[in-house]
Amino acid sequence: MRPAYVSGYFYPLRESDLLKFMSEVILDIPKRRVKGVVVPHAGYNFSGSIAGKVYSSIECPDTFLLIGPKHSMESDGIFLSQTSWATPLGEVMPDRDLGESLLHHCEFIHLNERIHANEHSLEVQVPFIKYVCPKAKIVPVAVSTTSEGILSSTGKCIANVLKESNKSVVVVMSSDLNHHEPQEITLEKDEKVIKNLMSLDPRGLLKTVYEEDVSMCGAWSCFLGLTILKELGATKADLLEHRTSGDVNMDYTQVVGYTGILFE
Repeated sequence: MRPAYVSGYFYPLRESDLLKFMSEVILDIPKRRVKGVVVPHAGYNFSGSIAGKVYSSIECPDTFLLIGPKHSMESDGIFLSQTSWATPLGEVMPDRDLGESLLHHCEFIHLNERIHANEHSLEVQVPFIKYVCPKAKIVPVAVSTTSEGILSSTGKCIANVLKESNKSVVVVMSSDLNHHEPQEITLEKDEKVIKNLMSLDPRGLLKTVYEEDVSMCGAWSCFLGLTILKELGATKADLLEHRTSGDVNMDYTQVVGYTGILFE
């Protein structure tokens, strides 16, 4: 089992405190059958309410395919986890059948538990899944490559595997937006990125990130996720919220942008 590495730091350590937080951010709103989402991965005090709105909005699938960046990038590749993940709310099980199928069919996906051990971008999603969809399983995928060719090929391969599966799957793209610039600059950069995300335009996303110098940590994981969603026939995106860390701590000098988006 993978331990809850950043509990007590990014989100509450104690079950009672985490349950209280979830009760405040999970909303009683109509559920939608979505193919994928973009959700932030900052500490819950900064972006947890946006994540809560996203997870409140979706019908529970059989499996969540979690795609997020490996921030340290110490190894080049795309890495899958097949173990269970601990949370203060209990254990979340992997979808080992789907994971095995991805490992078998997609040449650039490799099994590597060590890569996931201290990475927070996917871990912070798991308590939400446990709370909202307690029966759902997960397939965590860490992206640690900037090769567009590998990501494009892998996205098409993953989509083909999902099409052959008889399971309902929601693709979760974990990413924050621009980092550590003033509010006005971050909002301007974020809006360009969000336009690419909502247009399901993976190459346009990377073009914007490079040309506008956007420090978006999950750009390549979103490239992979958008490629999958396009292959699965997604055509519609709905922006639920966009704000920054400055809207929380009132420090607008160096902010981080967050967004929540649904794809159908």
